[in-house]
Amino acid sequence: DFPALAAPLPVGDDAMRTALAAPVAPAAEATTTVMLNQNLTGVTGPLKDRIMALPPNAATGLWTFNGVDSTTAVSLGPVSEDLGGLPRSAALAAALDGLAPSGGGGVSFTTLRLVYSDALANFRPGQPNSVLVITTGAHSDRTLDDQGLQDFVKSAVDRDRPVAINVIDVGEDPDRATWEAVVRLSGGTYQSVPPDSPALMAAIARALP
Repeated sequence: DFPALAAPLPVGDDAMRTALAAPVAPAAEATTTVMLNQNLTGVTGPLKDRIMALPPNAATGLWTFNGVDSTTAVSLGPVSEDLGGLPRSAALAAALDGLAPSGGGGVSFTTLRLVYSDALANFRPGQPNSVLVITTGAHSDRTLDDQGLQDFVKSAVDRDRPVAINVIDVGEDPDRATWEAVVRLSGGTYQSVPPDSPALMAAIARALP
């Protein structure tokens, strides 16, 4: 005979339950290039935790951008692959730890054009391939406007090398309509989350499987 069970412990509201569930969501073998706006705060920790939970054959790379330019912080490849004596996952974690906000907007559209081309060139068969854009605020490089980005994605999408563009938009973003259009064109997903929100961790877990 067992005694009666006590009342369940309260676990807070839906946001709290989401935050508790996200870190233990099972990771899958997938190929993901992360494109991160350096001006975001509170993102690098959850992103690093998720990368460290990926299985060895999952492939990840990291591009960062600010209001002036973009750079390949860590090239795309399996997270277990050796990079200078350390696994790629450790190199990704170190790169995220070294980021600092730079201010001045973000060259997001022009960076995505580079990142998407790189993802197509490094397509890995047998796995879901995607680009994960984590951004906020307005695109500030007018050499490529919203229609130009959509036209590029439309022309670049390759049925033999499907690469989805997934977007996590943090806070109010005047470019939301453009991101939603790009997501539709590539077969990806769009998520809008408040800044410094528990929902951010869950959004990263969903977009970085």
